[in-house]
Amino acid sequence: IREVAKTFIQTQGTQPVGANDQAKCEEAFSIANTWLDQATVFPLVTPDHAAISPLDWLNTTIEGWHSTFEPLATGLTNAVTKLVEEATSAMQSDGDNQQAQMAAQLGPMAQILRGFIGSMLATQMGQTIGALASASKGAHDAALPIINSSKPSLLPQTLRKFGQDLEIPETEIAIFFALREAATARLFESNPWLVSYMKAAIAEYGKGIHIDLDAIQRQAEETMRNMQDAGQEFDPQNAESFTIALNNGLFTPEESPQQAAALEKLETALALIDGWVEEVINLAADNRLPSLASLSELLRRERVSNSPIQQLFKALFNLEVSPKRVREATFFWHELREKRDIQQRDKVWSGLLPTEKELSDPIAFIGSTEIPDDISKLFDN
Repeated sequence: IREVAKTFIQTQGTQPVGANDQAKCEEAFSIANTWLDQATVFPLVTPDHAAISPLDWLNTTIEGWHSTFEPLATGLTNAVTKLVEEATSAMQSDGDNQQAQMAAQLGPMAQILRGFIGSMLATQMGQTIGALASASKGAHDAALPIINSSKPSLLPQTLRKFGQDLEIPETEIAIFFALREAATARLFESNPWLVSYMKAAIAEYGKGIHIDLDAIQRQAEETMRNMQDAGQEFDPQNAESFTIALNNGLFTPEESPQQAAALEKLETALALIDGWVEEVINLAADNRLPSLASLSELLRRERVSNSPIQQLFKALFNLEVSPKRVREATFFWHELREKRDIQQRDKVWSGLLPTEKELSDPIAFIGSTEIPDDISKLFDN
């Protein structure tokens, strides 16, 4: 994954970080953290390196990507092994000599298939992570807890690209993304359980993977038709052709009810993180950053139309975090602050997170988590 991503980054072009970039990013973080101190109870997280390059980003996050998505690879390979074992057992019990010979050949085939799936995932994730490194404005742009120590950093190379055609001062762009970075880092550093929570959801999805040969065949045929309709030919020896097929849904296992529940948990958590960050930034930068609304809208559009992390979740899990869900989460956090205060809003992260249904009714959620003044009523018959 590292090598595929590194090649992708170098193809896109990567620039070293200079002293001027470091100074500008340090200043942006200084301003952002001063504002955030008044918008959240989570304490300051001081950056080790305020500015990093895309290659730095890759080296910082690669272990987190590996540990987060390893359960998915394990689930897929285990499903393939089980499929081959079942086929082997069926052939051996048939009693036919030819069938028995075929069964003996299926053992090595399982190892080949496991290696194939590993290469498939490595290529897909490597390209996506490389694209993320080239598009990320900060270390936490994916809104995933993939860094062991949640230190905020900005990628000045990407910030310059983002602001190229905008009539917005560079300093405002840097402060806006420093606010996002610093807020996300504070959230993850103050709530380390979020790492295991999200990894558990992905692991739960991975454990539920079951490969249905008939379903895979149907998906493969549909993928081939889609590629032909788009004027594309599938060549298994061609890496680019294979990537196109993967993105069209080739070899995607059917989803079980357990996996659907895991995906809902994951999508809600991602929306809550994104929504909390947006609510905190709106509070921190309101009337201070003239371009706040414009930058928020531009980022929202970019993430809907061309977000590598969305593409990764779509390809691996068939999961899309809808803009509507993020808006609901932002409103949820806003209402908690309006009806209670900042401290009560942030305290939610230390307890049970709201479900998808509770997002749309923050008042009901508040009521369900509060202890009544007269607790004796709880024991009335």
